[in-house]
This record gives sequence, structure tokens and C-alpha cells, in this order.
Amino acid sequence: MEYLQAIFLGFVQGVTEFLPISSTAHLKVVPVVLGWGDPGITFTAIVQLGSIGAVLWYFAADLWAIARGCGVALLRGRYDVPEVSPGPRDWFGDGGRSWRPGLTY
Repeated sequence: MEYLQAIFLGFVQGVTEFLPISSTAHLKVVPVVLGWGDPGITFTAIVQLGSIGAVLWYFAADLWAIARGCGVALLRGRYDVPEVSPGPRDWFGDGGRSWRPGLTY
């Protein structure tokens, strides 16, 4: 594979990564349409790892702030445990208190 082909396919990967279309399919279809042949699974995997690395690098400060905030909250005990599954209170809004006075939990 030529360097310019690899650069072009990296551009295709970057453009299609954040669109609601398959970037993997574009890495397979575009070179075949242009007559370059299939770039192979190794090339596809490396380009996709590059995309993941770029996203992690771009959001590194935000991800670090989230992780640091979670750690501080856990150490200080300042967190709420969310409900895992919905129950009748979620299904009926106020848990039926408006139509069943005296209902307690």
C-alpha cells in the first residue's frame, strides 16, 4: 500500500468515525471502488486503534477530571447510589400517593 493511499484511508476513517455510518465498511469499500484492493484486517485494526487513541488524547483532560472527581467523591462518601431497576414509584410517578392516601414505603 502506498503512503498516499494510507493517508487517504486514514482521512476516510477520521471523517466516517463520528458519523452514524460504518467507518469499517468505508475502509473496505472505498479502496475496492478506487481499484486499490482490500487493505486487510491488520491495516483496518491499526487505523481504528489510531482513532481510539485520538479520541482518548482529545478528551484526556475531561476523562482525568471525571476520574479525579469520582475518586474524591468515593473517598469523601459524597455520592448517591442510583436505583438499578425501575419500580412502581417510577411507573406511577408519585408512587400512587395521589390516589391512595396513607400509602407509605
